[in-house]
Amino acid sequence: LATFFYAPGVLSKLQDFRRHQADVVAEELNRVGVAAQKWAIDNSGDEVPWPGGNTRCASLFDVLSQDLAQFRGARNPRTPFHQSGFKRLPLSSTQVRSVELGRYYPSCNAEQLRVDVFFDTDDSRWGNYIANRLAGAVVDNLGSTYDNVTRLSSLWPLPAIVGLGENYVRKDAPEFEGGLQSNIDLDGHAIYGASDVVLGNGHSLGKTMVFAGVVRPPATIVKPDCAPGLSPQILASFNTIYHGTGRPMHYAQVYTEEVELAPKPAWRVRTRVTTYPNLISNDSPGIRVNVFVRCS
Repeated sequence: LATFFYAPGVLSKLQDFRRHQADVVAEELNRVGVAAQKWAIDNSGDEVPWPGGNTRCASLFDVLSQDLAQFRGARNPRTPFHQSGFKRLPLSSTQVRSVELGRYYPSCNAEQLRVDVFFDTDDSRWGNYIANRLAGAVVDNLGSTYDNVTRLSSLWPLPAIVGLGENYVRKDAPEFEGGLQSNIDLDGHAIYGASDVVLGNGHSLGKTMVFAGVVRPPATIVKPDCAPGLSPQILASFNTIYHGTGRPMHYAQVYTEEVELAPKPAWRVRTRVTTYPNLISNDSPGIRVNVFVRCS
């Protein structure tokens, strides 16, 4: 029996490598969903709502082979988490499904496209990491009955059909020249993938405040996901200072530290107060801090 020990620097590099792999999966799942929705719009008159819909989307990657030309493996697409061999997942008392870990499994119905990826126990945390980077995704721990396999499901709704004299808004449509000439009613559907929304007064929704509140240090604030070109910013200021010693206060500081938490990076809000005669108090319980988080 051999035991292996890794130096902290090696573990950090391994974590960085796995995080990069997870980012690749999130990007690829987004590309698949966007390409499938585009196909659904371009073929909105067909009886089949999704690419490969006549096979319940089992052939989705074959239909979208040109759109996903650089995708790894057209007929059997695999993620960087792929492992050889199969896991047998019982569907019922008489049915068993065999799946490869780390492979993309598309399926669909008339209203929704679903792309599943299965992870083993060691990689389950990355399923949550990836889900937090997708517009619509769920993670299910299938439990000991299923060999402790975790399933990540990327969900994509059928695009709403927006009527402006056409079945949908086309960039080359006459109605689009010089700007939109009519209102759009999405009928409860969401908008995905927009880098920003700018109002008529020039106000950017992508740069609005994400979080504002009063916290007690040391407080952990998770960094938000920002639109491309924007990065999370934090502003912290004292709300209440009470150190409880009765001594004169010489110096007070509020600051933030970068911390790495699964599945997202975060800030830790800290404080330091110096009182006579040069006594330092960190994160006193009587201190409260105003925190404002935005993308800019």
